[in-house]
Parts: sequence; structure tokens; C-alpha cells
Amino acid sequence: MDREIAPSVIRSQRRRRLAVGGTVLSLGVFAYLALAGLIAPSIDRANIRTAVVEAGAVDSSIAASGVVVPEIEQVITSPVEARVLRIFERPGARLREGQPIVQLDVSEARLTVEKYAQDLAIKANAQAQKRLTLQKSLIELDSKTEVKKLQLASLESQLRRDQELFKQGLLSQELLRKSELATTQAGIELKQISAERENAQEATRTELAGLDMEIGKLRKDEAEAARQLDLASPRAGRAGVLTWVVTEEGASVQKGAVLARVADFTSFRVDANVSDVHAARLSIGQGAIVRINNDTLEGTVRSINPTIANGVMTVEIGLAQPSSPLPV
Repeated sequence: MDREIAPSVIRSQRRRRLAVGGTVLSLGVFAYLALAGLIAPSIDRANIRTAVVEAGAVDSSIAASGVVVPEIEQVITSPVEARVLRIFERPGARLREGQPIVQLDVSEARLTVEKYAQDLAIKANAQAQKRLTLQKSLIELDSKTEVKKLQLASLESQLRRDQELFKQGLLSQELLRKSELATTQAGIELKQISAERENAQEATRTELAGLDMEIGKLRKDEAEAARQLDLASPRAGRAGVLTWVVTEEGASVQKGAVLARVADFTSFRVDANVSDVHAARLSIGQGAIVRINNDTLEGTVRSINPTIANGVMTVEIGLAQPSSPLPV
């Protein structure tokens, strides 16, 4: 049978619970204060900088080294196989447009031009002779045609008379037949002369067309030889600085050999060397920042040379301001 717990027992249990809870709370506060003392900051709050983080792209860069070079460099080559007679300017000279740089021996090129001129004169003479021959042939054929027309007219008139005489019984069948054959033969001969005239005209026209083509080709060859002769006195194609020129007077140069280089020092580009480990990250059109001492220039990757030498590849960078005075 259940009995009611005495009030004194209930009060004793409550006091015990409060004592245990107070002890636990005191121990927790003590532990917190002790731990806070152990993890005290090693730097002052005044030395800490904070900032608001913003979302956006993160730029990555590729380090490279390079040289500033003229954007345009004219290469002057020898148009003919020749010998250097004289060198007018030396490297470092400032040139104006059209200024001569070296003088070449152009005697062979001049002989070539004269040869083409002679060949042209020979072909023109042959063409004139062919025209005269045609005219003479046409005159002879025209004369034969007129004579044959007169003969045909006479034979046709004789045939008509013979036909009247045959009708009257005054001419035999055999004589009439001879008259008809003579008339027919004269007509055939007249057609043959006309055909010869047309054939002569067509044959001569074909030969003249062939001569025209040969003359046209010779004229082009002569013009090219004259141009080569004119170029045989190399001149600066633009104002600039002579950076290199053939060194020896009297030296023989082959056709196409480099005679001089002229750089335009008014605009520049950068030829940069990049490690091949970055090859996959490079692309044409990428932005570039060129640092020259303490100054910077903006640019763009314009071309990438795929050739790798000693683990290095070359990238050409075009400057946003190619005429900036910084590269000079």
C-alpha cells in the first residue's frame, strides 16, 4: 500500500538537486574563464585588417621576358645576280625615303634589257613583213578574181549565144556541151580563188596573232628586266635607320640575297620569350602588360611561334601605343 512522501524528504531532495546544479554551473564558468585565458590572441586587434569579399574573376599571369624591336623592318634584297660596286651608307645612318644605299654592277641586267629590245624589234619586223606579204598575196588574188570574173562573164555570154544557136539547129550538141563545161569550170576556178583569198587571210591572221602574243610576252619580259635594272640600285623604301648592310665592296651577291635592312623607329612591338610549360595557356588576343623600368604599356598577343627551342617559345606582342616613347 502506497504512502505519501513526507514533506521533509521532498525538501531535502530539492536542496540536493540545487546544490548539484550550482556546482556544475560553477565548474562550467570556471572552465570557460580558464580556457579563454589560454587562447588569448597573440597580435593586437589594431594590426588586423578586414575587408568585404566581392564575387568576380581572378586574373592569372604568365611571366615572360623579351626585347623591344621595331614593328616594321624593310629587307632590301638583290633583284639580280651582281657585284657590289659601292656602299653609300653604313649601319646606324638615318635614311630618307628613296635614298640610295648600295650600288650594284648592272651591266648584265642592262644587256638583258637590250636583248629583249632587239628581240622585240625582230618580232615587230617579222610582223610587218607578214602584213606586207599578206597584202601582196591579196592584191594578186584580187587581180586573179577580177580576171576570172571577166572570163566567166565572157563564157556565160558565149553560152547564151550557143544555146540560141542550138535551138535554131545551127550548133551541135557537142559544141554546146563544151561551152557549158568551160563556163562551169570558170565558175569553179572563181570560187577556188575566193577560197584561197579567205585561207590566206585566215592563215596570216593566225600568224599575226601568234606574233602578237610573242611580242606581248617579250614586252612583259622587257618591262620586268627594266624594273630589275631600276631596282639594281637599292634605295630605302621608307624613312628609317639602317640596321645592317652588306659589308664588302666588290662582293658577289646572288639574286634574292639580303643587301640591307632598314628599321622604322617610329613604332615598336615586343618579342617575348615564354616557357613552353605555359603553351596550353597562351592564345592570340590575350591581353599583356609590358613593364619597362617603372613604366607599363598595354598590349595584345598578336602571334605565337609554335617552335620550341631549349624549352622556350616566342610570342609577338603588339602594343596598344606602338609609337610610345618608352621603348626608345
